[in-house]
Amino acid sequence: QPKQRMEIQRLRTWNSRSQLNDSVSRNLEKALKYLNNFGDKLCLSQAVIESAAYIYRKAAVKKLAKGRSTIGLVGASLYAACREASTPKTILDVSEICNITSKELMSHYKLILNELDLNIPATKGPDYVTIISNRLKLSEKTKREALQIFGHVEQRGISIGKNPNAIAGAVIYLASQICDEFIRQVEICQVADISTVSLRKRCKEIKALPGLENIEKIHETQQ
Repeated sequence: QPKQRMEIQRLRTWNSRSQLNDSVSRNLEKALKYLNNFGDKLCLSQAVIESAAYIYRKAAVKKLAKGRSTIGLVGASLYAACREASTPKTILDVSEICNITSKELMSHYKLILNELDLNIPATKGPDYVTIISNRLKLSEKTKREALQIFGHVEQRGISIGKNPNAIAGAVIYLASQICDEFIRQVEICQVADISTVSLRKRCKEIKALPGLENIEKIHETQQ
């Protein structure tokens, strides 16, 4: 009956209010819905999503959510959880799913890094190679070749002090040539967020390394 429906709805409302009787709890309930939604879209494991929820809860308890964008803080928590679990997701990947700018996401990420005691490992060179390769949807053969070339680069120390995205883009381009997987320089530059000038400079430096001077001829030798 309509009267009974209204009564049940009123009881539901009061039940909800009794469970979420403070702003932190209400904000947390809203954030958890976003976390699950964005986590599914990013194809993250349940463990990473739960880690992000733990990070957000710590931020909410510290009142970091007050006066700030919930989605921005959710995105920052997701990115931090990905970094902790060494899941290859970039700031751009997360910001696109959350529909916010990478600048806003980075601002919230820096906030939780400064305010919370998080053990975030630094992103290593091979991680950049994997991330860019995945976004370009390259074959496993090309990925392995790129990582092998990156190993040579790292041993020689030419990656020190240089943009890791540029080094990763260069080894991927050279690996794609060796493996006959055609990809344009401009495509790599767009995904890696670097200029074609940087890509060509890094390619030239890598090809000058001992053992890689004739990298264009490697494929011919293999055949």
